[in-house]
Amino acid sequence: MLRKPVRPRSGAGFSRHTQGETVLHRRGHGRNQRRTRKGQSERGPILMSLSKRSEKFIDDGISLYNSGQIKEAVNAFKKAVDEDPDNPVAHGNLGKLYKQEGRLDPAMKCFRRALEIDPTDLDAQFELGELLVEKEMYYDAVTHFAALMEAVSEEEADSIAARIENIMERARIKLESGMLGTDVEEILEFGYYCIEQGMPSIAVDVFKKGLSLVEKQDGDKTMHANILLGMGMAYYHKQMDDKAVKHLEKALALDTSRPEPYIELSDIHLERAMVEAENGNMDESEKELMKAETYLMNSIEKGVVDNPEIYDRIGDIHLVKKEYDEALAAFQKCIDIEPEYASDYGIYEKLFNTRKEISESEK
Repeated sequence: MLRKPVRPRSGAGFSRHTQGETVLHRRGHGRNQRRTRKGQSERGPILMSLSKRSEKFIDDGISLYNSGQIKEAVNAFKKAVDEDPDNPVAHGNLGKLYKQEGRLDPAMKCFRRALEIDPTDLDAQFELGELLVEKEMYYDAVTHFAALMEAVSEEEADSIAARIENIMERARIKLESGMLGTDVEEILEFGYYCIEQGMPSIAVDVFKKGLSLVEKQDGDKTMHANILLGMGMAYYHKQMDDKAVKHLEKALALDTSRPEPYIELSDIHLERAMVEAENGNMDESEKELMKAETYLMNSIEKGVVDNPEIYDRIGDIHLVKKEYDEALAAFQKCIDIEPEYASDYGIYEKLFNTRKEISESEK
């Protein structure tokens, strides 16, 4: 039997399909449903009247659905949308019936519209995620389920995490069968997501697929560079530094305006410098340190001047070299560019400690 729950407040939970069941909602809390502190509507009398008529059509649609009159229910929800285009519940219910009828593209449009109106609509988030899985748009699906995890209970989050793992496995199988698709941008995003989720081996395979497509399609240099950057990062996370450097250098050759290749290459050489120093190979450590610094300085020469990560790393290199005044200037530049980054990544603490080192060296 079809349930007809009151739609939960934003962040209060979401409904799911169980055994083919479609759950329709009566009320919503979209942006046009807000109240003032005194309980007065923020909408004018005409809009409020429209909202009431829209809600009546929603109630009619649910009743029609329960009596098996699907076509009439669809028409009722369409009227609800016409009366109040900013009612996310009307869009969501219409999307569910479109989905039930197998009309996936119109359903997707409805769920996306519901989320445009109310980005905290967890029910629409879930429905859209499931629909994207059905259409085998796995990366997009995962992003919606990941957003859900941030807003639900711990128990529900565990369930969603399991769902994400299942989606990733589907994507892996599709990749191995050579059926991942030909949308290079989607492949690129999926590859980066694999890196974020600690699956660099899958990411490498994904980027290889993207690279072959870009080369066949003679795609633009920016997309080609993005794929190479992704492969470089994936190899870096696999601790295959030589292959990482190779692909990052290729990405840099295609596009010198992006900070990421410079930063990744600098990180690789900085880590090598630290390893060599720990092993007592100070000459080799100094060479690697110089390479790391060269990449960062080259980025500035190429016009990448407003990236806080660049100056953060320049400061770190100067600290290793005990060049405290230069380190101080780099950390201050990082703060000037983006105070929020500086706060998140401990730059203020680095600045304080560097000043302390300068003070002690002057004693």
